Amino acid sequence: MCQRLVERVHPRGCGIGRITLLQYFSTDLAKEVLDLNLLVNSPLEQTISRMPATLLLIDDNAVQAATRQTILKRAGYFVIAALNPSRALEQIQGGEFPAEIGLVITDHLMPGMSGADFVKALRKTNPTVPVLVISGLEEAEEEYQGLNVTFRIKPLLPDHLLATVHGLVQAGNRDSDSLTAQ
Repeated sequence: MCQRLVERVHPRGCGIGRITLLQYFSTDLAKEVLDLNLLVNSPLEQTISRMPATLLLIDDNAVQAATRQTILKRAGYFVIAALNPSRALEQIQGGEFPAEIGLVITDHLMPGMSGADFVKALRKTNPTVPVLVISGLEEAEEEYQGLNVTFRIKPLLPDHLLATVHGLVQAGNRDSDSLTAQ
């Protein structure tokens, strides 16, 4: 079934990337297909397993969120941007995203819920997901003590952003691989 759907929307078959797949399938269908393991050992499944992590980017400043999202997408990551940390937390806890979140990137100062409050709530249900906090306030780092986050100061140049993200995603992949091997 999946093979026919993919061929219908993408004539070259299954050699497509995650962004293309999610553009053509509804979130529910893509999730259902992945959840039901209909793609085991197929070329599409192999493509999905080689794709970079899904990143959740939270920043109330739409310009900064869009800029970082563009940088990360151009580097090949699948990026979900959220302007509201409370809503993003609800979506994570409700499993509403199309793929497992491999890294959370959050601002510190946001209306309604600070980055620190967001991370504290996130850690209750997702204690191991890597988190990158980007803030213009150096003194804010104290609020993240014991929360297992990486803290960077704005402005964060694109090369530094990408290097930090790549390192955190790789470390997260190693951690999840060791957990599944146990």
